[in-house]
Amino acid sequence: IRKGRIKKILRFLSEDINIFVAGPEGGFPLAGTYNGKHEVQAYLQEYYSRIRIKKFTVHYNLIENNKINSHIQIKGRVRETGKTFDQIFVYCWEIDDAGLIGKLMIFYDTYTFSQAFEAGGSQYVSDIKPPNLEIDPSGVGARDTVLAWSDAFVQGDMETFVDLMSPDILWMLNGNPEIPFCGTFYGQSGALEFLGLLLSTATYGYQDIQDTFEYGNRFDAFVLEEFTCNETGKTIFCPILQSYIVEDGKITEFMSYNDSF
Repeated sequence: IRKGRIKKILRFLSEDINIFVAGPEGGFPLAGTYNGKHEVQAYLQEYYSRIRIKKFTVHYNLIENNKINSHIQIKGRVRETGKTFDQIFVYCWEIDDAGLIGKLMIFYDTYTFSQAFEAGGSQYVSDIKPPNLEIDPSGVGARDTVLAWSDAFVQGDMETFVDLMSPDILWMLNGNPEIPFCGTFYGQSGALEFLGLLLSTATYGYQDIQDTFEYGNRFDAFVLEEFTCNETGKTIFCPILQSYIVEDGKITEFMSYNDSF
């Protein structure tokens, strides 16, 4: 991937490969759903014709059976604007029975990525990055803690919800800075401020955790969420990748990779 060797990449893909790249389809750079090797090859050709990868660093992987979440930092240059982007991308791979990649979902800060393709402004764009990109393999109980915390939120048990967060939790949501609840929030009070901002603009519908990944003190969840915008009445359906650090039974870091368009 780093070197852009498309023929070699295609060898690792199943014939019916499915790739989902977060972002609104149509008009947004490279976002969409690509089915089969022919469509994926066209996607890769467009990607490398528009982007030169300068740095590709895999920080860590979370593995659950035949599924792998890779947290990757990519620094690249957009050829048409000359801008450099430096972002974390989460590649969610699914391996088929033949040992080939059958499915891939890619989550990242769509707003920052889009800025790299727009003329004008800064020549260097970067997302909010977690300060800790390592794993403590001795950590235990991350899955149980996060699922209990999520259940508490859904059930409206705010006492448990707050208690399962560290007093110093770091809460991060990348996205358009004009959206009130995008940014970095600090401590339990910051997390509650985030929820207040979110729920003042949208009505919560449901949350469905599709897949979970755990290793040591790290936990990832692929989540489907539904909200209704209070101003327009329109329903928002969001596939999201959430990443957590858990220490001593408390969530110390929360990062959500949302499409903010």
